Amino acid sequence: MPWKENNTVDLRFQFVLDSFQNDVNFTQLCAQYGISTKCGYKWKERFLKEGRDGLLDKKRTPKNSPAKIAEETILEIIKIKNNKKFWGAKKILELYKAKFPDRRPPNRSTVERILKKAGLLEKKKNRRPINSGQRISMPEKATHPNHIWTVDFKGWWYTPDREKVNPLTVRDDFSKYILSIKTLSKGDIPSVKAEFIRLFKIYGLPEIIRSDNGPPFASMQSLWGLTKLSVWLALSRYQARSHSTR
Repeated sequence: MPWKENNTVDLRFQFVLDSFQNDVNFTQLCAQYGISTKCGYKWKERFLKEGRDGLLDKKRTPKNSPAKIAEETILEIIKIKNNKKFWGAKKILELYKAKFPDRRPPNRSTVERILKKAGLLEKKKNRRPINSGQRISMPEKATHPNHIWTVDFKGWWYTPDREKVNPLTVRDDFSKYILSIKTLSKGDIPSVKAEFIRLFKIYGLPEIIRSDNGPPFASMQSLWGLTKLSVWLALSRYQARSHSTR
């Protein structure tokens, strides 16, 4: 006789009445009604304290919920946000703590929830990575030396002396000749740029420089995937062509 039927309260009432009968086996009675012994004692105790009303389902929300925020706190947080329109929940919470050191402050997620419900929290716009089809690409195959150079970092590691090794490899794609294997302490733009300047002085400028899509050669967040280094390389090639056509 499960509790899930529509007459749940009637079943609980009947269960309690049956439990008061003489010589009743309480455990067997609970099994007969499809409830645990613990649940059976709960309904019996409620009936004794509150009568039939005690057999009604009660709200599960605690009377004094720790997550409940005082109205004055909510108003102060909204007031701070209106005065500091470009502040986020973190800064607003810090200012609230400074203004009311004697009050128990809410946590950051609660502040965010208050601002969101008040319509004062702007959604962060996720910057979509630029589609690879929109990138500047060079599908050409090398047909002669100095036509295409390929450049890549092969991955860094530490030596036994804890010295960082970050090899930059530049290769002529037609001849497969290794133009440079340079260990750089940093894989940043100035370090890579300095090595390219050295190579240009020795071999001249190639027509195309092909790299992977990682920094510092390309960026998923910038326009057309360009970085300062890739722009500099393009300008260098453009200037070289301009001088050759004069």
